[in-house]
Amino acid sequence: MSTPTHSARANNFAQGATGLAAVVESVAKLNALLGSETIVVDNSSNSGADDADARRPIVQRMGLRIGDLGLLFAVNAGREVVAPPAVSRIPNTAPWLRGLANVRGTLVPVIDAAAALGIARTVGMPPYLLIFGQGEGAIGLTIDGLPRLLEIDAAKVLADPPTVPSPLAAGIRAAYAHHGQIWFDIDLDAWFDTLAREVGPLAGARSATDKPTTFN
Repeated sequence: MSTPTHSARANNFAQGATGLAAVVESVAKLNALLGSETIVVDNSSNSGADDADARRPIVQRMGLRIGDLGLLFAVNAGREVVAPPAVSRIPNTAPWLRGLANVRGTLVPVIDAAAALGIARTVGMPPYLLIFGQGEGAIGLTIDGLPRLLEIDAAKVLADPPTVPSPLAAGIRAAYAHHGQIWFDIDLDAWFDTLAREVGPLAGARSATDKPTTFN
C-alpha cells in the first residue's frame, strides 16, 4: 500500500471535512532552527566531563508540549511557528479539525492537537500554530507554548514507556526521560496519516473535555 503524500493528507483534511529565550531569542530565530538539519552532538571534546559522559550520544530534537504530553520531532520537520490565525470551519468534520487558515496566501488545515488526542491543554500557556510541510501539503498544529530545542541523552530511552493516546500510538519511535519528564519521539507522517483517516464527523472525534491522561 502506498504512503499518502503530504498533499494527499492535506486534501483529506480540507475536503473531508520569551519561554524559549534559553535557546532562541525570538520566533524568527526558532523558525530558522526549524529549517536546519537534525544532528547528533559529539561530546567527545567536552572538557571536565568524565569519559562516560563525554562518549554518550546526544540526539538533538525540537520538543513541544500538548498539555502534559511532551513530543519530539526532527529539527527540520517543522516549517514555522505563528500566532494562531483566524480559521474558517469545515462542516461535517471532526471537532478537532478547527478549519482552514490563510497563512500568507496558503490554506492550512488547523488541527487542535490537544482535542485530537483527547487531553487537556495547559492552563495559562499561550497557544501557537506550528506548521509542517509546504504549499498544498501544509498542516498546522495548535500547541501549548513555543517549541524548544532539546538535547536528549539517547541512553535515557525507556524500555517500558507509558501508554499514549491511540491516534499517536502508531507514530511513537521511542520515549526518553529528560529532566524529570517523559518525551515521545514521534513519526509525524504516521500520526498525520491516522488523523487524515479520522477527519470525518463520526470517525475518532475527540474533545479536550475527555478525561486527560498524565505523562510525567
